[in-house]
Amino acid sequence: MHEVDLHSHSFFSRCGVHSVIELLEAARRKGLKAQAVTDHGPAKVDRINTTFFTRLQDPVEGIHLLKGMECNLTDKAGHLDMDPEMIPHCDVLLAGLHDNIRDEWSDEEATEALIAAMRGNPWLDVITHPLCGEYKIDLRKCARVAKETGKALEFNNSKIRLGSISPEQQKHFIRICREEGCLVAVNTDAHTVNELGDTRAMDALLKEEGFPADRIVNRTYEGLMKWLEERRNFKKELPV
Repeated sequence: MHEVDLHSHSFFSRCGVHSVIELLEAARRKGLKAQAVTDHGPAKVDRINTTFFTRLQDPVEGIHLLKGMECNLTDKAGHLDMDPEMIPHCDVLLAGLHDNIRDEWSDEEATEALIAAMRGNPWLDVITHPLCGEYKIDLRKCARVAKETGKALEFNNSKIRLGSISPEQQKHFIRICREEGCLVAVNTDAHTVNELGDTRAMDALLKEEGFPADRIVNRTYEGLMKWLEERRNFKKELPV
C-alpha cells in the first residue's frame, strides 16, 4: 500500500457519499499517513467549497489532510475551472477530462487539451485517469509532456477495479510511462470509505511490469511531501 492517496471525493462532489472527516478517519484506520480530498471543480458541482480550503486544518488527529481539487478541463485550450485566488490554499491540484464537456471532441483534440493543460498551468500537479473509456488518449505523447513539465500521470485503481479499463490496457500504459521516464501517482479515486488506500489491483500490475518504485510520487509520505514542497512555489506565486 502507498502511504498517501492523492485522489478522493467527499459528498461535496455529489458523486461521493461521505464527509471529509469520515474519509480522513477511514484513511487513518487503514494506515495511511496522509489523505488528499480532491473534490470536483465548479464546472461539475457549481461552486468551490472555500471554507474547506481556507479554514480546515488537519481535523483528524494522526493523519495529514492534503487539500486539493480535481479540476475540470473547460475547453480545448486546456483551461481549468480553478479560481486563481484559491490556488495558494491548495496542497495538491489534479485535473482531468470529465462529462462537463458537452460537445464531442475527437481523440486527438482531447489529447491536445490535456497537453495544453499541462503546459499552461504550472501549478497543476497530477493528470487524472488519462487512460479512460471516453477517449483514446495518445498516452505516449502525454507521458513525454508530463516528464517535460514535471507533472505526474495517474494510474487509477478504480478504473481497473470497476472494469472501465482492462488490465492489458493498463499494463500498456505502465510500459509507456516506464519507457518515457515520467512520474506517476497511484490513486484510488475513492468515492466511498471502503475504497480508500486499496490499490491492490494496480500494484499487482506494477509489479508484473517492473515499474520503478522511485517514480511513484505518493509511495512514501516523506517523498511526496518533498515533491509537493518543490512544486509549492508555482502556487505561492499566484495572488491570495
